[in-house]
Order: sequence, then structure tokens, then C-alpha cells
Amino acid sequence: MREFSEPETLLLRVVDQFDKVKKYQGITPEEHTVFLDGKAAERLLKEGVLEKVKLRSFGQKVKGVRFSEKGRLLWQATTQEEPPYHPTATDKLVKDVYLASRLSFMGEAVPKSYILKHHARANLYDAFASGLVAKVRLTQPQRDVVRGYVCTPAGYAYLRGNDLL
Repeated sequence: MREFSEPETLLLRVVDQFDKVKKYQGITPEEHTVFLDGKAAERLLKEGVLEKVKLRSFGQKVKGVRFSEKGRLLWQATTQEEPPYHPTATDKLVKDVYLASRLSFMGEAVPKSYILKHHARANLYDAFASGLVAKVRLTQPQRDVVRGYVCTPAGYAYLRGNDLL
């Protein structure tokens, strides 16, 4: 089995990320590899791990590199599987706030008392300090003032990034 050098590994990680993007059809555009080691790219192209590709769609031209079939298999064999992600108590709190704030009877904010029934106060403070949840006060016409917590865009991105949604 082939061992990749550090510059080659960096390049292959970028190519692996673009391999999952449907818009580019697995092609990593040249502008995303320009700052990486050019000699490493040449070695990988020469060995057949990567291949040069031009894509023409909707009047746009995309030139770049992607994995060859042999290269994809070689890369998958050398990458180690990441251990499964186990959500922490703070992760569960952020997910609950996100889901509960989507329910209409809550008035788009989750009251603190509702959160503290199911989660520890320290987890709420950790999520608030991290910017994953925000404290809000909503004044709505012909209704009482709603006070509580909502999931921030950063919290939503955090949930999506860790596959918690």
C-alpha cells in the first residue's frame, strides 16, 4: 500500500471534499489547488491517482483534477475511519432548543423553565456562552411577551455539521 507524503495528503483531502459536491461532479477546480504543492499534484497525476478534467456546463468551463477509479480506491484504503461521534449534553440541548422553537405553540422561543426540566443549567450556560443559543424577548401584537431561547445560525450550522439533524 502506498504512503502519501504530507503535501500529497493535503491535496487529496481537498479533492476528497470536492468529490462529494454534485455541482462540480467530483472535480476540484484549479483555483482551490493553486496554493498546494504543484510537485505533489504532478506526482499524483503521473501515478494515475488523480486525473485532469475539463467540465463544460451552462456556458461555464471548470478545469481541475479528480480521483481516478484506482486513486479513489487507494485513498479510501489509506484514510482511517473516524470514530463515531457521540453527542454531548450541550449538543442535545441545542438540538432540543432548535426542534422546540420550530413548534408553533412555543411562540418561536423556548422558555427557560422548559429547557431546565430536561437539561442541566450548566449545559444551557455552555450553549449560550458558545453562541449556539440566544436569549430573546419577543413582543407580539395582541399577545404576551415571549421570553426564552432560540437556536442561532451558528447553532444550526453546528448541528448540521455534526449530523445531529
